[in-house]
Amino acid sequence: LARVPGLSADVVEQSRVLGQDTKPPTVSDALLNIIVHLCLALAAPGVAVLVFLPGSSEIDELCELLQCALPVLQEKSLGVEEAVICCLHGFAMAAQTERIFSDVPAQEFRVVLSTNIGESSLTLPGIRYVIDCGISRQSGVATLSGSTVLVDEWCSLDSCIQRRGRTGRLFPGSCFFLFPRSVWDSVLPDHGNDFATVASVGHAYLRAT
Repeated sequence: LARVPGLSADVVEQSRVLGQDTKPPTVSDALLNIIVHLCLALAAPGVAVLVFLPGSSEIDELCELLQCALPVLQEKSLGVEEAVICCLHGFAMAAQTERIFSDVPAQEFRVVLSTNIGESSLTLPGIRYVIDCGISRQSGVATLSGSTVLVDEWCSLDSCIQRRGRTGRLFPGSCFFLFPRSVWDSVLPDHGNDFATVASVGHAYLRAT
């Protein structure tokens, strides 16, 4: 447990160590199931959980798992009358996006599934918990073809700190990093790559000429 300086409220940082593998990351079925169990354990009325995933495909998969699991909350006498799942990514529907930025009703438990879009400085209401798998989908360049491709990479320390800052703004919160402490200490880069430094500009050059 650690106090995070610079936030308006204390944030409890809890690192969930899932082995010591530091190879390029993937979102496994086991990891998704751990997130589901965490959401169930953290559920409470008036509370929102923000989960960071690399892309819309992982968000869709986790959304299906949560849709099957969350209804049991209404049977546990927790005071949760409605469990809501919202998605925040480039293809999310406008209605879902509007709900994400609305206050969490007193009897609602909300889970927000987001790509790195959720790292922005906008405050998402009611976020008491952040769950971060530490993976980001970035643009890269294929070695042989030179074309732009999407690859999953470990997030930078800057991104993890930014994600952690989504809670603890208005009240105490907790952040769960779902990767080994050794990855934080020795694998995560300090800063992420800017798109312009990794994307192929060949097509842009050809169009410009």
